[in-house]
Amino acid sequence: MQFTQQIENTDAVRLITNKEVISNGFNLNLPLYFQDDIDGVKLKDLLTPFRGGTNDLPKKGKFIRSIDLLKHGNRLNIQEIDSRTLDISHVKRINESCLLVASKWYELLPTYFEYDNESIFHDLQIRAFHVDRTKIDVDYLLNEFKEEYVLRQLHSFSSGSAMPIIRRDDLLEIKLKLPSLLEQRVKLDQIRLNRAQLSQLRYEFDIARTNIEKREFNEFASLKHTLGTPRQNILGWSKNLFNFFVREKNSIAQLSDEFKEIFDLGIIEAINEINRDIKFISDVLEKGEKGLVLNDYEKEIIPLAEINNIINTLSSNEFKFSIKKQLLEVDEMEARGILISRVLFKTLLDNLFTNANKYGFKVKSQGNHVMVELSEIDNYLIVEVSNNGFPFPKNFDREKFITKYSTADVSNGSGLGGYDINRIATYFENENWELILNADPIYPVIFRFSFPIKFLR
Repeated sequence: MQFTQQIENTDAVRLITNKEVISNGFNLNLPLYFQDDIDGVKLKDLLTPFRGGTNDLPKKGKFIRSIDLLKHGNRLNIQEIDSRTLDISHVKRINESCLLVASKWYELLPTYFEYDNESIFHDLQIRAFHVDRTKIDVDYLLNEFKEEYVLRQLHSFSSGSAMPIIRRDDLLEIKLKLPSLLEQRVKLDQIRLNRAQLSQLRYEFDIARTNIEKREFNEFASLKHTLGTPRQNILGWSKNLFNFFVREKNSIAQLSDEFKEIFDLGIIEAINEINRDIKFISDVLEKGEKGLVLNDYEKEIIPLAEINNIINTLSSNEFKFSIKKQLLEVDEMEARGILISRVLFKTLLDNLFTNANKYGFKVKSQGNHVMVELSEIDNYLIVEVSNNGFPFPKNFDREKFITKYSTADVSNGSGLGGYDINRIATYFENENWELILNADPIYPVIFRFSFPIKFLR
């Protein structure tokens, strides 16, 4: 007794008597004993359990589940409930106006059923109650169930984590703040007014957003149109140069060798790169009115042999590093592939290279490398992109990397690269891609993607 007198109730400590534990049905759920002291009326003084009929049930009827309460909101629309065969051993009939709540769900989903000569049926996971409408307005009751002070009580009385459950007797112990019926209706009128004003603001916002999108679309369409002719001109002259150098390759062999000596790439190969990049720009511009909308890029199964070719033709021109490549050597390269979009796959790689160029390397050097390595493990194509540049800042991680407008260097870059890398990888069924930092002493930054390998149809 002397020990208990030294204990004071705080936000973290409660002194509970055996009598309180017994009155709560030996429920030791901690939040139950940390509830606020609410000046209100218990639900058991406002609601009466409705048992529901179990005799002479039909073979078919309008059966409701917890998910139906979620779909219908505050009022149950019986016209939207389909008739189905009833499992008579677990079904109850409701043929009176009742409040319906879910006993096993993440929330109560309070829904009112107004009876109009057509019964509904429910299982044991839904409870029905008569409402004493002389004390409480139904709409006020439905609104209070969503108030924070009620939700805290609900959490206190619920048990289970995967799918919380609340007993009927515990539910009826929840307290509601209960002003007079007139005050209840005044509060409801204010709520409806606020909702109407909010709805009007949303409507005005939607109009403004639509106008902005329309203006951006028109501006982008104008930009695309303006760039169309010079883009085609560049592509046309690039093709002319390519055809000329192919035709004259013997006479320009010395020039090509000198070019390759300087740029580590032949003239014809360089022109090929220009053509590929112009095509890539054209493909992105064609779908770019609303930004990078992934669903605009249709996925298809690209053979592993073509993935090898995409990696093999990657260029490090204008980057501060060279690209090392380890290609795939497995069976059935033409018969198997991964479900991707070519344009988005290249966009993913380009973002990785741009990220390394901005944050990994300060100056261009022969020792700067980005490694792209392909391998197959357990019927997954593993794509690893690593670099030997500077490590990411301390405490920087994958979550910070993929956050829009978050960047490893606030003075350089927008952070959109990491955001788009994550979006594209997720679109390619690889939402759990990895960013491995400081695990390898040579390559402190490693991106690892795993794409399910599928057979071509």
